Amino acid sequence: MSYWSVVKVIYIPLLISNFYRTIDNDTKINSEVGYFPNKIAYDANISLYSYDQLGATSAVGYGSAIAYGLVKYTASAAQQITKIGTWVNGSSATVDIYIYDDFDGSTLTNLLGSLTGQSCTLPGYYTFTLSSAISISNGNDFYIKIKYNTPTYNFPIPTEKAITGYASPVLESGKCWISSSGASWTTVGSGSGREYDVCIKSYNVGTSVTSSTFTGTGNWSTGTWSDGVPTASVNAIIDGACTVTATATCKNLTINETKSLTLNSGISLSVNSDFLIKSSATGTGLFNDQEGTLTVSGTKTIQRYITATNWHIVSSPVTNALSGVFNGIYLKYYDPSAQNFTYITSSTESLTPGKGYFAWATSNSTVSFSGTLNSTNSFNIAVTHAGDNWNLVGNPFPCNVDWALEGGWTKTNINASTMYVYDPSYNGGDYRSHNGTVGVPGGSSSIIPAGNGFWVEASSTGNLNVRKTALTTSSQSFYKSVATPANMFRMRADKEIYSNETVIYFEDGVTNNYDPDKDAKKFFTDNQDIPQIYTTAPTNEQLCINVLSALPNNVVVPLGIYTTPGNIAFTAFDYENMDANENVFLEDVTLSQMIDIRQQPVYSFTFNTGDENRFLLHFNYNQTNINPIDNSEISIYSFGKNIYVNNGFKENATIKIYNLLGNEILASVIRPGLNRLPMNPIAGDVYIVKAINGKKIFTKKIMISK
Repeated sequence: MSYWSVVKVIYIPLLISNFYRTIDNDTKINSEVGYFPNKIAYDANISLYSYDQLGATSAVGYGSAIAYGLVKYTASAAQQITKIGTWVNGSSATVDIYIYDDFDGSTLTNLLGSLTGQSCTLPGYYTFTLSSAISISNGNDFYIKIKYNTPTYNFPIPTEKAITGYASPVLESGKCWISSSGASWTTVGSGSGREYDVCIKSYNVGTSVTSSTFTGTGNWSTGTWSDGVPTASVNAIIDGACTVTATATCKNLTINETKSLTLNSGISLSVNSDFLIKSSATGTGLFNDQEGTLTVSGTKTIQRYITATNWHIVSSPVTNALSGVFNGIYLKYYDPSAQNFTYITSSTESLTPGKGYFAWATSNSTVSFSGTLNSTNSFNIAVTHAGDNWNLVGNPFPCNVDWALEGGWTKTNINASTMYVYDPSYNGGDYRSHNGTVGVPGGSSSIIPAGNGFWVEASSTGNLNVRKTALTTSSQSFYKSVATPANMFRMRADKEIYSNETVIYFEDGVTNNYDPDKDAKKFFTDNQDIPQIYTTAPTNEQLCINVLSALPNNVVVPLGIYTTPGNIAFTAFDYENMDANENVFLEDVTLSQMIDIRQQPVYSFTFNTGDENRFLLHFNYNQTNINPIDNSEISIYSFGKNIYVNNGFKENATIKIYNLLGNEILASVIRPGLNRLPMNPIAGDVYIVKAINGKKIFTKKIMISK
């Protein structure tokens, strides 16, 4: 078989029909001829895409020399488009060819290649070799547009149609279009009312597939691969969420950053060369081995990306890593007995799986762990009860683990069952915590990323046992939503660019004292500019999570804050789930103010040295302790740059004026009757005025007008 390149063919149907007439009786023999100057040798690797099996049996146009044809094909394998073929209906013609990746029915987009200004001296069938082959993935659609310019013929577009008694082609539907301008398109073909196909062919050469990429979510054997399901000689690239549910094989296997591969229990996956999990600034790839069988003939490498000038807690995902993998990066570990850090200076020190290490890079770096994956179904991490009892441990798996997943962990002698993760992006370097029920700050996840270390506090010598049932491919982000327990209350402290939180919630069966199995201690960061907020137990433990007994009346909880001097705003939230009849008051001891959190969830003040224990939280506070002054007894208003207080009592009263930051700017004793208090403020300033007469208190917000 050969592919013929035709220089001149005039009405091929006529040529064929005349061919079988007897020469003696046919007066039309040789009146129209076809000339074939050369041929394309048959190549079994060429796939010919065509809808005109019978050739061009007709032509259409718009009454002018220029018109456009368009066809759609779908690649049956990974191929390269090398030639385009079409019929030319007139002499002295030109052809422009464009190949696109996408067409929405009206607009062609993503041009893949073109070949323009092709001269066709005589009418006939032409094949045009592209200047550069165009690669097409298996299953990918591509569109070929041709502009025909036939100055000697006003029906430029070659088509195949049925001709009674001569041709009965099978016409396509939704595969061919025509246009007078190349801008708007008319569908032709079966069922369109224009019963013909456009005669444009594509010559595609098969390529040797070296890689296939998985996208989307699904099974290895039935999911979306760019060039088919990999074989033993094809590299597999995971760029989605892939699950291996049946025996699979490939050459090299790469899991891209933030993507995941899950190997189901009892399933075999054979990698005939190298296995790589990639990591970058966007995240790390995940391998979730649920007791399948992974066989890798080459090297197994797991990357860990480390951003510059931040401490990161890291953990080795392989059994035999040495400290030399952190070449050029500062590395240290924590010694609970000595309660200090020790820098690792040797390149041959073993990195213990399940242990956490602090790493600091002076420039963005990618660390590559090579060796045997930590893949045991049940991994045991010993914790010690020495010194301050804090242990720096790590996630040993090349996959995320969920701290809150029941059945995934055994937490023996771990205070409050709480983990603390250092997040370089939070406050420029601060801790997030989770006790399996709630996270601090709000929205912190129970997910511990692959290759990440974390802190736990031991109440005595114990261990953490993590099983593969705790593995998860859910987001590595520490901003995942978590369920909010009933009767929970959060308080956030904001100061300039920093914020910090503490949480209180109520649960049956606990005490209001420090409960090591429930209450989580505050883990303070070194940055003293962060307004680190906490509550204090009766036995003086400073807590980030404080679990109290079922809510009785008049529970008082000290609210502490540690930072440098500056303006701070407290914001209360998550109390909406509490019973509407349960109140929460914030007491500013320094200013003798009681703030109803439900009515005023934001409270601003100026923090000074010595204010660490300035606040108390009152739950179900008995409001009869407050005896407010009746408005008829005292009135407060402003006029000009003065505040006026009309004291309706027969004795003196005390007036205190604060700005909205909580700073006291005036304290005075007023006599009975009208009192003028000059303020000399800036127009628009707002003040809190408090009048005190014995046990009676009256507070009013005043704005100074212009």
